Amino acid sequence: MFEGTWIILKSCNNREELLNVTWYLRSSRCHHEAYINENEALTYLSYPDVEASVLGDGQYIWNVTLVQCGQLHKLSVQELPLPKKLKHLKVKETSVQKREAPKEAEVKGDQEKGSIPTNQEAQKPSETQEVKPPPSAQGGPTQDPKKKVDVLKRKLEPITVAETWKDGPYVFILSIRSPLPNWEISIDVQMKHPEYIYISASEWPLKVFYMVMCIVYVLYGVLWLILLACYWRDILRIQFWIGGVILLGMLEKAVFYAEFQSIQSEGQSGE
Repeated sequence: MFEGTWIILKSCNNREELLNVTWYLRSSRCHHEAYINENEALTYLSYPDVEASVLGDGQYIWNVTLVQCGQLHKLSVQELPLPKKLKHLKVKETSVQKREAPKEAEVKGDQEKGSIPTNQEAQKPSETQEVKPPPSAQGGPTQDPKKKVDVLKRKLEPITVAETWKDGPYVFILSIRSPLPNWEISIDVQMKHPEYIYISASEWPLKVFYMVMCIVYVLYGVLWLILLACYWRDILRIQFWIGGVILLGMLEKAVFYAEFQSIQSEGQSGE
């Protein structure tokens, strides 16, 4: 998803049951961590702040609240929650790491004897070195306060519960529980961007590609018609077939472009 995509929840039920609503938004660098099954989703909810793999490295938003079924509009918040960093996954110690452990003990022993300077002594600035002030003191780039005001003043969609923080693969998990044994509820989950609307970051380049190819085929078709008109006395049958291939290619790219345009505007494929 694109950065700044809203996660919107809409309910179609007016019953007054008390529900336990949990939503969990998680980013990752690995696509296989976003395409998960039900068991993996339960694992994410059980350990929401731990990475799924060593290469995952992402952030998460986790929220649990109690709300009545007919008042899900109260899930909307004035300030969206900020993402938190996932904890690194603990890696089991290998045999190579166990062999390197005695070497580290020898280095510590040398440091105690004074043959090797410690890290604290090495990090101390000398008299000739200059201590550089932080970037903010040097007049470096700081966060513009006007941007903060714009973020607070923007209008969110009703029942917006979370917002993505960077481009990349995400997984959104929604868990709803009720104390009643038999109950039903209809929930509409939308992922909407203010500019790109419902199309995802992986499908947006395809829409641009098919649009460009459709224009290219139109130009090819116009050029081919002009050439046929100029040499209409020497036209062969194969040249008609070439014109037909250009026409079919133009129609194919136009259909694919219309498909992605429907996904962007309505959030679903056109029938």
